[in-house]
Amino acid sequence: MVAAFPAPRADQLCASSRTGGIPDAPDERPEMTLAFVVYLGLTLALMAIWAAPTRKLAVGVEETAHAATQAAVISIALFTVVIGGRYNVGGDYFGYIDYYRWTSLGDSINDVVFEPGFLLLIQFLKLFSMPERSIIVVSSFIQIGLFSLWLRKHPQIAPFAVFAFMTLVLLDVNNIVRQGIAFFAVLLAISAVAERRWVAFFAWGLFAYLFHRSALIIFPIGIALRWVPLPKVQFQAAALVFSYAFVGLFFDQIVSLFTLMTSLIGYSGYADVTRADLSFTKEQSSLNLGVYLWPIVDLIIISYSAKLAKHYEVMNYKIYHNFYIAAALLQPVANAWDFLPFARGLFYFVAMRSICIGFVMHYCLMVSRKPRDIVIASGIGAVFLLWLIVAVSRGAAWSAPYQFS
Repeated sequence: MVAAFPAPRADQLCASSRTGGIPDAPDERPEMTLAFVVYLGLTLALMAIWAAPTRKLAVGVEETAHAATQAAVISIALFTVVIGGRYNVGGDYFGYIDYYRWTSLGDSINDVVFEPGFLLLIQFLKLFSMPERSIIVVSSFIQIGLFSLWLRKHPQIAPFAVFAFMTLVLLDVNNIVRQGIAFFAVLLAISAVAERRWVAFFAWGLFAYLFHRSALIIFPIGIALRWVPLPKVQFQAAALVFSYAFVGLFFDQIVSLFTLMTSLIGYSGYADVTRADLSFTKEQSSLNLGVYLWPIVDLIIISYSAKLAKHYEVMNYKIYHNFYIAAALLQPVANAWDFLPFARGLFYFVAMRSICIGFVMHYCLMVSRKPRDIVIASGIGAVFLLWLIVAVSRGAAWSAPYQFS
């Protein structure tokens, strides 16, 4: 990711103040070692924490709920300290520090470039004269707090969902703090749709919108998801193949269309910012392993969708899957089009992929346990773990070096 960010407050459309690119080789400074300890250690710790409630499932509902509550509290504390306590990590880090520094208690929504929820959060912290870094700490607290609410309701899936989130989504969330909060609120909104709790759905949708205006899409999509049936596996696979073929044939026209749409989704200010794909090569080119990885992963998720929808019917898996499918069908554009506004608009659907992967891994490793399924789930886990290691070693999304002061 390469970006330049203006200094004047009124013109600050991107929350960041660093410039630079993805390093060509791993940094050997002590902070790089700390980065691996933080990301890998936190991943293992959170998975172990959320494995505890799964062991209570056979004991009883009350015991499982109690263990899940304990796991949520420990996860919130650990994540808030480790991720919230970071310093100069994430491309948007100093942008949010500047937001905090420049915002006053007398500001209204017309005086700032961000959403009212984030304005109220800053003003609440300033009311108690909290230091500048508190905005990062509290934002991380809200993110993991919302995620833990969802995990607590899905304890058997939790360790696998945590793994997928930590390896695929965390580095993005560290760079898009407000949208990270909005995604977890969207996740809870979709969970409310699955449970037919419409008041909760609108409440979580509004909460998400207050932190990022792009979350407005959850209202029409969320309502529609309740009644949309799960497409047949063959139809999904055919649509995925067609999507890659169609984008390849009409790429220029598609790029023009989405460029015109950026102003409608509130990202026109990012139009001069390019986004390098996270890949396993040093070149900032989409023609790398990432191009081949996502269609394979998406085909795996699609191939299991009918089984997952049946086995996890009580959790309404089909709603999560139908929401995610937009990411699979639009991934060809994201692979080839080096444009940040599009990546941001697609973030909710892409992040939902990690939830679906959590379901796939749980089904393969804990339910089916067939040799083929175990190999597939283990392969997914190994590739995503390697993905995280390579990303950190390259400093992708300014994830490393890591420091606390």
